[in-house]
Amino acid sequence: MKCKEELEKRFPHVKFYGPARVGEGVPIGEGTKIGEFVKISDNCIIGKRCQIFYHASLSKHVTLEDDVFVGPGARFSNDKYPPTKRSKGAYVEWRAIIGINACIGAGIRIGTRAVVGMGAVVTKDVPPDTVVMGNPARFYCTRFDYDVKQRKWIEGEP
Repeated sequence: MKCKEELEKRFPHVKFYGPARVGEGVPIGEGTKIGEFVKISDNCIIGKRCQIFYHASLSKHVTLEDDVFVGPGARFSNDKYPPTKRSKGAYVEWRAIIGINACIGAGIRIGTRAVVGMGAVVTKDVPPDTVVMGNPARFYCTRFDYDVKQRKWIEGEP
């Protein structure tokens, strides 16, 4: 783990909230925020304005497009049948949301604006504008329905 100050020197356009580990060959887009004890392995690609919360772990070759939210404790695998030396990271498209403690399998693609619920175990690609939950992750609702529920939550409705 590198201290916050050391990381901010390496990535002056990124906000770090505490110690984290960022591997080699990792570009991080402007405006991204990275929480305490996050681990980003070698050869990942992190887009602009992403939020990666504390204790999240991105294995090698994971790509996050711009504006992706990764909740606390989320985990990304890069080995479909461990232990092997073949590595294929997940690909998370624009504005996708990964919930707290979600587990994303090797080579999985999370579509644009898709939502992965808390604790979900994702073993198959998630289409754009789809919300999945559970173990294994299954369709729950559309992103439109999710956005409506989110607005109601913000407004104080149950």
